[in-house]
Amino acid sequence: MKRIIVHPGVFHADDALCVALAKKYFGVEEVVRANPTQEDLDDPNIIVADVGGVYDIAKNNYDHHQDRELPAACKLMADALELHSNCSIHSRVVEQLIIPISDVDTGKTNLPGNLNSLSAVVHALNSYKAKERAFHTAVTIMGAALDAAIAAAEEWHRAYNIVVSAEAANNDSVLVLSEYVSWQEHISERDDVDKLYYVIYPSLRGGYSVFQVPKELPYGREGKKSFPEEIAGKRGVELASVLEKHGLKLESPDAPSVFCHPGRFCAGAETLTDALKIAQYALGT
Repeated sequence: MKRIIVHPGVFHADDALCVALAKKYFGVEEVVRANPTQEDLDDPNIIVADVGGVYDIAKNNYDHHQDRELPAACKLMADALELHSNCSIHSRVVEQLIIPISDVDTGKTNLPGNLNSLSAVVHALNSYKAKERAFHTAVTIMGAALDAAIAAAEEWHRAYNIVVSAEAANNDSVLVLSEYVSWQEHISERDDVDKLYYVIYPSLRGGYSVFQVPKELPYGREGKKSFPEEIAGKRGVELASVLEKHGLKLESPDAPSVFCHPGRFCAGAETLTDALKIAQYALGT
């Protein structure tokens, strides 16, 4: 591809993302913000996005303004591209990044009144007097967002595989993960989800975390079974002494990783064995 043409004037996350897509997937370096000529529209080696009044994949024309039923230009481009060799990852990127940008651009959802969204941040960049420089900043932001969305989708897919294949312990009431992944969105895919009360995984801070399974998945605040009040806020040997009264002796009672959060939604231990003992204690109370 020789270049991409997007509309001049006020820019949005949609056209900035189109340029980011063109740079990533077509290696486009020349970016032109202008109204295209008919020659531009007819040349398939020139991407014309969000301007020109034509949607024609064969000619790399991706405008949506001529048809209110069409999604934004970034969605039209994404549909024409294979964002990832894995279809589920492609779909996840479209769902998590492309569609939200498209919906704001086409008016399906409102632009937030604060800067807590990519669309709002890019819109705010129009405040700068140096418009071309600001637009290229917007493209950089959207390019980083695209890379992050792809990485997050890959991790989401990897986490799914880890969670659905993990083994349960303590009479199938505790799920033990081989590593930390974001498990909340995937645990409901397991046939035994109704029997699971806690999830154990290696903590990124060292030791092992023991986390309650929410009543309302994926991110409900209330757990199916909160940790007992008896150990809430306790750490180290103080917590270990409570468990020992119930016949459960920890291997590493004085480790800094041994604790129970005052909110009673998570606890920690130094070893997997100790983590399983904390879960066993919580299940038996």
